[in-house]
Amino acid sequence: MLAAESVDNSRYFVYILADAGRCIKHIGVTGDLFRCIYEYKQDVIAGFSPEMRGLKLVYFEPAEDLAYALVREAAMRECGTALQIELIESTNPTWQDICRPLVRNYERSVYQ
Repeated sequence: MLAAESVDNSRYFVYILADAGRCIKHIGVTGDLFRCIYEYKQDVIAGFSPEMRGLKLVYFEPAEDLAYALVREAAMRECGTALQIELIESTNPTWQDICRPLVRNYERSVYQ
């Protein structure tokens, strides 16, 4: 699992969301991983499909700049499912939802 410091010290993140059946549903880039995952889970943004609410954050990696994050996102999309699964399982072999601590921390910072 990636260290908490990587969340705190990075400006951008490439992330993967999957469903309960270990099907990769979304690969994206964000400048605020806490907010992004919170908004998916809480259905804050109009236009997100209800399906997005049930997805799990199964992988993320920090990126120092947006250009690198976008290149990495494109590479992850193009590499194929087998390599995406290998990437996820290199840090999260049981495909746990690693967003819970992120969302909990975000809720504390927003609502306190």
